[in-house]
Formats: sequence, C-alpha cells, structure tokens
Amino acid sequence: MGSNMKKAVAGGVSILLLIGVIVIAVIFNIGHLGGHDNKPPQSSASIKAVTNICAPTDYKDLCVETLSPSASSNSTNDPIELIKVAFMAALQHIQSASHLPSDIANKTNDPMQQAALSDCKDLLQYAEAELQAAYSEVGDKDMHTLSDRVNEIRNWLSAVISYQETCTDGLTHPELKSIMQNGLLNATQLTSNALAIVSEISSVLSAFNIPFNLSSITSRHLLEQSSNDLVEMDMDGYPSWFSASDRKLLAVHHKHMEVKVKPHVVVAQDGSGNFKKISDALNAMPKRHSGRYVIYVKAGIYRESVTVTEDMVNVFMYGDGPRRTIVTGSKNYADGTPTYQTATFGEQRNL
Repeated sequence: MGSNMKKAVAGGVSILLLIGVIVIAVIFNIGHLGGHDNKPPQSSASIKAVTNICAPTDYKDLCVETLSPSASSNSTNDPIELIKVAFMAALQHIQSASHLPSDIANKTNDPMQQAALSDCKDLLQYAEAELQAAYSEVGDKDMHTLSDRVNEIRNWLSAVISYQETCTDGLTHPELKSIMQNGLLNATQLTSNALAIVSEISSVLSAFNIPFNLSSITSRHLLEQSSNDLVEMDMDGYPSWFSASDRKLLAVHHKHMEVKVKPHVVVAQDGSGNFKKISDALNAMPKRHSGRYVIYVKAGIYRESVTVTEDMVNVFMYGDGPRRTIVTGSKNYADGTPTYQTATFGEQRNL
C-alpha cells in the first residue's frame, strides 16, 4: 500500500473516532439532563425550609439528610409536610429495629438477658405506638388542633426516648447492649430531632410566616375559669396539659381539704372501705366508665406494686397526705425483675 493511501486510511480512522467520541458525549449529556437516576438540584427555597425546621435539632446533619429529598420534590415546602417526614423517619427506624430483640436472643443463655430482650420487644412496640399517635396528630392540617396537642405530642415523644433508653439500660451484656444501641441509634436521634422540632414549633413555623402562639396553649383551657382561679392554678404549678376540669378537681381537694372529693370507691386497710388493696380497687373499675374514676386511699402503709393498665383511663387517686398514705413495693432487679418493672406505681400497655 502506498504512502498516500496509508495516510488517507489513518485520517479516515481518526475522523471516525472523533465522530464516535462526539456522539457518545452528546448521548451522555442528554442522559445526564433527562435521566431518571440523577436528582434535580435542590432549590434555595427548599434548602431554607429544611434549615429552618432542622435549626432546633441536636442532630442537624441527620435531620437535613432526612428532609432534603422531600423538600426537593415539594414545590410548596409545606413545613407541616416536612415535619411529618421527620416523624415518619423515626417511626420507620423504630419499626426496622423491632426485630433486634428476637435476632440477638440466641447470643445468650442468661435468663436475665433473655428477660431484658423480652422487655425490649415490648418497649419497642410501645415506642412504635406512641410515635404513630404523634405522627397522626401532626398530620392534622388544623393548626388550632395541633396547637392544642403540642404538649401531648411532646409527652409521647419523650416516652419514646424513655422506652429506647430503658431497653438498652436493661441489657448488661456488653455485646448485646452494643448491638441494641447501634440498632436504635438512628431511631433515637430521629426521635430526639422530632421532639426538638415540636418543642420549638412556634419559632419553626414563624420562620414560614405562619402565626403560632405557643404561650396561648398553656392558658387556653385555663381561660375557661375565673381570673381568680387562673392565678391560683398558676401558683400551684400544675402541668400545662391539665384540663380545666382536672385543675378544678385538684383545686377542690388541695386548697380546701375540708371539702372532700366524692370517691367512687374507698381503699382502707382496716376494712372500712370497699377494698383493702389499691390494685383491687383499680381492677374493679368499670370498663366503660365515663369521666374521672375517683379512688380515695385512706391512711396506711400499702405494701403492693400497683399497675395501671392502658384501659384504666381517667383515674384520679388521692390519699390522706404523703406521710399518712404510703405505698411501697418490694420488686427489685436482684430478684430477677427487670428494672423498668420494679416501680411501685407502673403502667402496663396492651400489646
């Protein structure tokens, strides 16, 4: 083959290679612009929305990572929708961790550790139920309803964190404790973030120009009473989530000891009441009772561990004073009872 022919062939190959590179580049750019695998750039509005909501949280990086995908796809950057995402993320991680107690149960034959893992299973179910309830409340678009329920949502989220900590505290085996702590890490941090957001809900929403006066929540029910009662209740320092009827009921008993609240049942060790044990009085509570169920516990030392179950709602119990009506239990960890079940007064959830 002549020299000129070789040069012509080489030139043709070079041109073909160049055209191929250009075609590939064009196809790549088209795919880059229109492909489904590439996320659109996050707008300044969505970045600002996420930043505002995550501002009060302790785990900001995790908060931003959780909310950013939803903010990018949410053109309105609705803060309530983003807060719901924060709650749902915590709920999903709790659900994902719910299998851990069963998964690691085969790593130990210690009865105490097996009991602690069984407790963890129950506690994580409690946590899931509380988070689900909180998520449902946040999902209510009525801001007035949300404002009325902020304290209850905070109580639920605080309970969720307590359940998680109680679970890990019950495990004394280093390996089991480490596995459980690592498995619950994201759930714990996400719950903490949700609690921080709700606790600062007023400032969070104000950043979106949404009026929300948290101070009015604590006084909303109190305003139903007279101004004198309002001052009196504030001085007593009752929790802000107490309703007007509860404050009034406590005020009658607390401020005017001579005016006794009429009980439904009386507990007395000397046999002068309806029951000798507090537990018996609770167990006798009608299943479909409407309103507060009042139990009066007369002076005495009651050696029992009292458990209030989930279906015993609206119970109001009072005695003859902290030095006269005394309840003392004897359950302890050394006897094989998990720590969280050693309380003299405790709650039992229905699973």
